[in-house]
Amino acid sequence: MITRRQFLIGSAAGLILPNWILKAEHFLKNEGEPLIELPNKVNHVLTAFNEGDDFLLYLDYDPEPVMPELTWDQFIRRYNFTNGEPIEDYEYSLRLVGYQGNLKQIVDEQTVFDFWLETEGPSVKAYEMLETLDLDELFQKEGRGDLRFCHSFNPHDSTRHVIANDEMTLSLLQKKMNILDMSVQIRIE
Repeated sequence: MITRRQFLIGSAAGLILPNWILKAEHFLKNEGEPLIELPNKVNHVLTAFNEGDDFLLYLDYDPEPVMPELTWDQFIRRYNFTNGEPIEDYEYSLRLVGYQGNLKQIVDEQTVFDFWLETEGPSVKAYEMLETLDLDELFQKEGRGDLRFCHSFNPHDSTRHVIANDEMTLSLLQKKMNILDMSVQIRIE
């Protein structure tokens, strides 16, 4: 499933002004990179990984995240596998991910990583942060760029992703986050 968010450009409070758009376009043309104006304060980094024509967005990306060591009991509760119901009702499904009937046994790191990535990872954090913003129609009047909100890239994965379709999208997104005083800086990799 893919949804799109676009940016609203205009003159009302909170909107990006057309003269700023011209400045960002000029900067992109002359410097070959998007205009990323730093926020007043940086609490989070939104990393934009260049994927050719698109950019995958990750909030507070760590190239070597440390996974928590969890017992099956902790793992089941953390990822809400049983919805509060008795574990016996879910044992068959849990066995598919490695559970062998011992709630005190440590879950292997790869299993923890897979579920962490799908539910708490940096692409999910970016998705959750950006989907709450009122970004609709930011590009509609100018006909430039957008963000795509996707659920997974294959049928066996439900990880959520946000994709910026070009460099101008990154400039506009940074500007909008600065206007909202979100303390988030975009970094391009």
